Amino acid sequence: MDAESTIVVNDDAPTLKRLAALIKSRRERKGWSQQNLADFTKTSRDVIKHLEAGNKDPRASVVFQVLAVLDCSEQDIKRVMFGQVVAKRVP
Repeated sequence: MDAESTIVVNDDAPTLKRLAALIKSRRERKGWSQQNLADFTKTSRDVIKHLEAGNKDPRASVVFQVLAVLDCSEQDIKRVMFGQVVAKRVP
């Protein structure tokens, strides 16, 4: 991955901001709108919007459902919880 095609949220960023960056980048990589992701996870677009903004503490069940639909790995989740998130940006 080159520097122009990545989103990097540093280790000092709050966990919700790292989670937001991961969710948004994975959704965009799949070419989905927020509404598409909401439909696949049986939530609302507002829930997805708040997740991607990282400004509201989400329910764990919603987070896990979203991460599963986006095919996020255990390693992705560990990066969100404990360290740096590096996610490929959609060209």
